[in-house]
Amino acid sequence: MDPKETVKKLLAVAEPEETVVTLTLGLAKSAVLPPATRVFLKNRVPSHLLSQARPLPVQEKLRKLARRIQEYVDRGRPPGAAGLFLVAGAKVWEPVPLQVPLRNFVAVGRTPYLAPLLEAVARSPRAYRVEMDPQGARIEEIRLGEARIVGEFEAADAGGRRAASKKTGYPGRGGAERDMRQRHAEEVARALLRQAAAALGRMDPDAVAVYFTGRREHFRAFQEELPAALRERAFPAADLAAAFRDLEGRSIGRARQEIGEFHVHREQGHLTALGPRDVLEHLYEGKVARIYLDAEDPVPGVVCTACGTRFPGLVERCPFCSEEVTSTSITQEVVAYALANPPLALTFVPPGTGWLRDLDGMAAVLSRKGARRKTVAAGR
Repeated sequence: MDPKETVKKLLAVAEPEETVVTLTLGLAKSAVLPPATRVFLKNRVPSHLLSQARPLPVQEKLRKLARRIQEYVDRGRPPGAAGLFLVAGAKVWEPVPLQVPLRNFVAVGRTPYLAPLLEAVARSPRAYRVEMDPQGARIEEIRLGEARIVGEFEAADAGGRRAASKKTGYPGRGGAERDMRQRHAEEVARALLRQAAAALGRMDPDAVAVYFTGRREHFRAFQEELPAALRERAFPAADLAAAFRDLEGRSIGRARQEIGEFHVHREQGHLTALGPRDVLEHLYEGKVARIYLDAEDPVPGVVCTACGTRFPGLVERCPFCSEEVTSTSITQEVVAYALANPPLALTFVPPGTGWLRDLDGMAAVLSRKGARRKTVAAGR
């Protein structure tokens, strides 16, 4: 699964009747649903989808979706997934099984609610692992809890050196011959390292880490061959499991660092926006550098059907143009805006974090110099 393509596809989905269901489930890589997930599907999902407060035609559409979702989870879900991200609607059906854990969550709206998927991507970003042995080298891309081979390089004469030495040997005897074989092996290894490093240079330059599995003395040589931008992100790893553990730790550490930066700015009393209303005021002026969100808090609000202004909370009419409004998720509105306006960044705060909850679910660090972005939207 390519997260960018999936997100791009889902950003184009909109159903004005609010018949788009976004569901995340914890599956624990088990053939049998975990007890908490069974209870969630039995109680929470139907109560959320089948609310009688919705118009009857919408209730009927959501009832059909509820049945389809239950059937898919019971009979059609891929085996062995750790989590499921699913978007279902009148015109969309997009199941995304993942190898990273997810919490049980459901939302209904006009558009897919992408924050849980983006949070999973942030927890398990792209990295690479190079594994080298006497036969060759392999490059694996690590992302969303999975690893796939994206490059393979065979040693120049793997399997042939032994036969050559038996028949013709190397010049000299004893120690001299061993030295010759050792130098030849090192030359072969160095050639493999150069090939792997050059291939990595043509891959994603924003990869969080590059791991190396092989002889310890080869790691430094590998690091020297890497492009300068990747050298500081190269680390030894005993195996794939060790790479996964290290990547998880780095992701957690990065999020903590970003949250710490917000608290430093807040204590200094400047360059922060506190609460969704404050964030929206600065967002469309190009003054926001990083937004802090809880992926499981959609932050309910409205959007004006005429002028496009977004407001947290519920109002019947737009206070600026007095036209009708429709309900929305302010979290999703902000996420969509950030995706359309890089390098505006998102940091996902752990669910239920007290300080963010006290700020009504949203905060931001402001840039020192605002610049209005090309995307035009009003927000107060």
